Amino acid sequence: MVYPREVRMAMEILENSGYEAYLVGGCLRNILMGKEPHDWDMTTSALPLDCAKMFSAEGHHVIETGIKHGTVTVLMGGLPIEITTFRIDGAYSDSRHPESVTFTPCLDEDLARRDFTVNAMAWGEKRGLVDLFSGKSDLEMMLLRAVGDPKKRFEEDALRILRAFRFASEHGFEIEEETKEAIIEKRSGLLNISRERIYSELCRTLVGDFSTNAIDTLIECGIMPYIFEEYEDSFAPDTKIIEKLPQNIEPRLAALLAFFPSEKAEKALSSLKMSNKERLGTKKLLEGAEMIKNEPFSDAVSARKFICRFGDFAKHSTELAFLLGYDSGEAKKAIDEASETEFPRGIDALKVSGSDVIALGALGRMTGEVLSFLLMKAIEDPKRNNREELISIAKEYILERKNEHSNN
Repeated sequence: MVYPREVRMAMEILENSGYEAYLVGGCLRNILMGKEPHDWDMTTSALPLDCAKMFSAEGHHVIETGIKHGTVTVLMGGLPIEITTFRIDGAYSDSRHPESVTFTPCLDEDLARRDFTVNAMAWGEKRGLVDLFSGKSDLEMMLLRAVGDPKKRFEEDALRILRAFRFASEHGFEIEEETKEAIIEKRSGLLNISRERIYSELCRTLVGDFSTNAIDTLIECGIMPYIFEEYEDSFAPDTKIIEKLPQNIEPRLAALLAFFPSEKAEKALSSLKMSNKERLGTKKLLEGAEMIKNEPFSDAVSARKFICRFGDFAKHSTELAFLLGYDSGEAKKAIDEASETEFPRGIDALKVSGSDVIALGALGRMTGEVLSFLLMKAIEDPKRNNREELISIAKEYILERKNEHSNN
């Protein structure tokens, strides 16, 4: 078992003080899969306050992240390690959190409370691999199976339903049939889950390496209406498109919402608790793809205008439009070619400034109008983006506007 020196040191500190200590959960699962763990989790027979005192006495910084629930985070040489006392969870009244936890000296009881068999293994230097629920066998078969009674697991914490699809997407697991049946039966528990947590799990599911199969299963299990109230079975998303897009949330969420009627897609997007940046990006991608559908183009000027309008999302919009069948490939080719050429992407890239335009006699709103006009001229012919020619174009435009004003 290969893991960092800092983790081994933490395990030794606990064991040398007479306690049991094990690697557990996702980090152990990833090690057994040959993947790099994202974080490090340990479980121990030491009580949380004893654990905190022990590591502080050794000179390590301790953060009492969840001490009521038995968890402290220890910084070992800068590496954060979450260490949780063996525990038994009390009753779950809100389909999310146990009302209480009871610390136990028994590792087996701690493992029995966990969500899926592949996450319910432990490994210690003395005892080796502890696998009470055939997690290693399920891992070899790439099978995601709930620990014990799956209905009980999902009644306790409905978020585990979405975690199942996230693990399927990130690692390629197939969800075991009894577990899948329990998901369908207990899916209404998702109504008790916060929109923030729902979005977080959806996001990680969409950007996974195996997102197509995971989203297909999610739809099959009738979960979509619990994520998007606006969803209807008739929308029938083509999930194969998702994996063909970059592994960013904006293009992949846009691919999913592209099969919603536009008004419902907008409402669905508004319902998600996501950042404004992600929301705006997804909205731009949908707008860009729809624009290509309604006004297909293949010329360089249209491509440059499209890039100016949609910025960093222009290429992903055309890629999405192509995958959706809105574009035969001509717009995508034009955007790819235009992206490699030099032209002003915005007013700030012009070789003249607002001060230059004001010096030519533009007043008030006319300054912005002139700059926008100059940008369009430079987009139509990028060679015009030189100071001398832009000044000449601006003079003529300002004169014409003033003559119009005088005549009126």
